Amino acid sequence: MEIKWTRNGEDGAVEAEASIKQSLFGVSMEVHSEGSDSETLVVKTIKDINSSRPMLYYFYRVIPKNTGTDSVGPYEGASILKLYGHEGGVLRGNYFTSQNSNGYFELTRLS
Repeated sequence: MEIKWTRNGEDGAVEAEASIKQSLFGVSMEVHSEGSDSETLVVKTIKDINSSRPMLYYFYRVIPKNTGTDSVGPYEGASILKLYGHEGGVLRGNYFTSQNSNGYFELTRLS
């Protein structure tokens, strides 16, 4: 997974590992990077009315791993991710967080 971010006039990118689980009762996604972990609060699956692509409305909590004096505590985020099957199953979309950051997620399925 690649996460492109913008916060306080700065931007960058970070690689992360995402694990998506689906059961009879719902969908969840965990994301782990060098600097943080995230956990699902709510996932809603729908089909885009224009393109018929599967979509995830994804709400999550980020738990930073930094414990220094300038570290931020946990915060929440939201994203709408679309599945691009013709590109090999890429899932991507924009996100924003309660820490006034925003960016772009792109998830590629590993074989």
